[in-house]
Amino acid sequence: MTDLTTPEPSPLVRLENWSVRSRFSKSRPYDPPWTCLSGDVYEHPAHEDGATITTSPIDSVDGRLVRTRSREYILGAICPEYLGWCREHYGPDWQHDPNNPIKVIDACRT
Repeated sequence: MTDLTTPEPSPLVRLENWSVRSRFSKSRPYDPPWTCLSGDVYEHPAHEDGATITTSPIDSVDGRLVRTRSREYILGAICPEYLGWCREHYGPDWQHDPNNPIKVIDACRT
């Protein structure tokens, strides 16, 4: 007999010192396309607290909650290096919004 009950949702995992990064470029990790998160993970069932991971591709973002194929992450503190990169590349008017830290942008803009 098949169990038709709804599976338990995966636990919410916290990501600290995070950045949005490309899974494809090791030498220029912050350049588009940004597909994944990287950071220090806490409460992940497969990793020790504080381990640095790169997630599977991002499926959706709702404020500080980011969903990937297999997990939901709550974003903590942003990586200072990534924050500096954002300020350098987006200009003096760019501001980090801790409540909505990941924005969808047009990667083809000039």
